[in-house]
Amino acid sequence: MEDLFVYRNMERPTIHKIDSFYKNNFKDIPVISLHMRYGNSKNKEPLHRPHTDNGWINNDVLLNTIKEKINSFGLNEYKCFVSCDNKIINNLILNNIKNTFCYDKIFPDVNDGSIHMNTNENAIQVFQESFIDMVLLGKADRIICTARSVFSVFPALKVT
Repeated sequence: MEDLFVYRNMERPTIHKIDSFYKNNFKDIPVISLHMRYGNSKNKEPLHRPHTDNGWINNDVLLNTIKEKINSFGLNEYKCFVSCDNKIINNLILNNIKNTFCYDKIFPDVNDGSIHMNTNENAIQVFQESFIDMVLLGKADRIICTARSVFSVFPALKVT
């Protein structure tokens, strides 16, 4: 029988690595956190994905909404920390919103569901990376997040 707490093929995040990431990215100019709760499978998680009455939000609407919210802050300079549970949407934001960055983490395969419900990955690593994202979301000066996710509540309240 295997030991429940054996670490297998997993990078252990360290306080030094997280602190270094924070110091390199969250200093000097304002940081806006972007938390997009998206998931992977429309059939598995229909209530969690950003949507409209006409169906799922398309990429252009998502990007334009993010840009409008950023512009509403009236900042001349800023950086955006991206936290997302879908690699495609994460990369879409990184590639189309200026001055974006994210903490390196694993993403589930497209049909595997959300990060925290994925049974194909190392549960300890997934939890650690999600918690790190949550803490970093809370270190930003402002936050833009999807309305149907409780993940950004603690960071928005500066509880992390």
